[in-house]
Amino acid sequence: MMSNYTQEDRPLKITTLLGEDVLLIYGFCGHEEISRLFDFEVSLIADLNKEVRFDSIVGESVTVKMRLIDSSFRYFNGIVNRFTQQARDEKFLFFRAQVVPSCDFIWSFNEAGTSTGDLPRATRAAGDSRMPALPDLDKTSALLDKFYARMLSLPGAENHPDLKAQIDFIQGNKQALRLAQAEELAGIKARLDRLAAATEQSKQQEEAGHKKMEERNAPLPPLDGDALAQALLKNLGFK
Repeated sequence: MMSNYTQEDRPLKITTLLGEDVLLIYGFCGHEEISRLFDFEVSLIADLNKEVRFDSIVGESVTVKMRLIDSSFRYFNGIVNRFTQQARDEKFLFFRAQVVPSCDFIWSFNEAGTSTGDLPRATRAAGDSRMPALPDLDKTSALLDKFYARMLSLPGAENHPDLKAQIDFIQGNKQALRLAQAEELAGIKARLDRLAAATEQSKQQEEAGHKKMEERNAPLPPLDGDALAQALLKNLGFK
């Protein structure tokens, strides 16, 4: 006979795609800081008679509901980045889950913690090695769209005014960012072209100066004594 364990009326409750009360939470710890990504560890148990599918929990959204001292609730939502079975006894399976923010799950990582995703890298303007490397806005935009889709898939997120305002602001400024990057590239190219023209002009002037100096220092042709004497006699009136 299957036992019906429930999280109802408990100070901690977890919601997953596995279904209500398939996983029961008995421990929750971690850290969060201002301007840093949180990282939580959740201790879970499941009845031996209930199926726990790893592919329905890893990489999926979970929400921990915590009842506070004043009877209000705080919610912690994130993505399960790691899920392991710890032990078992005659009644339960014991699991541990690592929960991280949605934005930390845009790229996938192997067990060594090395990124296996295609991160956006700075690229140079095609055909011009002089231009500086700039961020690939198309790849960055695609990753942001993936992040927005993940965020908006969370319960209640689609109707959250602050989140929607932030997403609309970033989405609305994508084209402005591309235009700003294009203007920056055009300005850099114009400065490089002026520098190249000034360098070429200076080179030409230097070459012209060297040529004149060589002409001045060139040896004179040898004098013809007979021709010089004839010219002198002619100037004196002798023929």
